[in-house]
Amino acid sequence: MDKKDIRSRAAKTFMDNFEKQLNLALQETQIEDNNSELANTNKKSKEHQSNEQCNLSELEEAIADIDKYIQTNKEHSPSFPSE
Repeated sequence: MDKKDIRSRAAKTFMDNFEKQLNLALQETQIEDNNSELANTNKKSKEHQSNEQCNLSELEEAIADIDKYIQTNKEHSPSFPSE
């Protein structure tokens, strides 16, 4: 197995795990939304909105870091011929 195969598998594993975690987070958010609607409390609603904004901000920062990492690796690694 060469470096390209290893990187491809690592990238695929990363994306698969990222998608699973994102789906779980979205499901939890939907459950929390349903529960807060049923409870109909302003306090829970405000806390949820605050947490959601923090999580969105953290996600955006993580995506920016990943993009920066990918760009840095593209610039510093030799290019491989596409399959």
